[in-house]
Amino acid sequence: MDVRQLRDHLAASAPDENRSAPAKLDAAFDPSNFGTVVRNLRMERGWTLRELAKRSNISQSALSRLETGQSALSFDRAHALAQALGVDAMTFVRQMGWPQGAKETSSRFHGWRSLTPAGMGQHVDQANAKYEYVCNDFLYRRLVAGFVEVTARSLAEHGPMVSHPGEEFTYVIEGPVTFSTPGFADVTLNTGDCFQFDSATPHAWFSGGDKPARVLFMTTDPRAE
Repeated sequence: MDVRQLRDHLAASAPDENRSAPAKLDAAFDPSNFGTVVRNLRMERGWTLRELAKRSNISQSALSRLETGQSALSFDRAHALAQALGVDAMTFVRQMGWPQGAKETSSRFHGWRSLTPAGMGQHVDQANAKYEYVCNDFLYRRLVAGFVEVTARSLAEHGPMVSHPGEEFTYVIEGPVTFSTPGFADVTLNTGDCFQFDSATPHAWFSGGDKPARVLFMTTDPRAE
């Protein structure tokens, strides 16, 4: 199953009143949009194609063709990319050209719920932090949440700042942790402190103590609206 088939499958399995015609979905599909999303996520993390290839076990040449819209992608490889980039697979599917009517599907689900037992989230390790994404089983969520063990001890250790659409809320479970962004003095948060910011602004987190900090985060994505 490739990613277009996955998208169509999700649309076909929706309730009748939420279902869009397959022809409309096919007409809206644009492989270059999907490749652009992958490229943007990669660049937000400051990764080269070589690094993403290593993390996802997909060749550089295949990734290059994907990012430029020259090739399609299997569901297995889409899943591998989602794991490597630390996002849920629906982040990709949302960018595959769903028509405006289909974007309303998420708002029509009522009373949904998602459970992640302690320690059973999706774990993604990066050079500067260890992430655990939780409550990933519901596909249409507007809020991504999880825990971060911040292992970087300085901005230099963190590497390039990152940015992404939406807003981010953080609660420090175990601090201190330092927040850095261009144009402002660094802010140090201690255990129990909360912080919310526009995540489109380049930013970085690093531990403010002699051991890793631990943070709960919640991130919105306006593209889900």
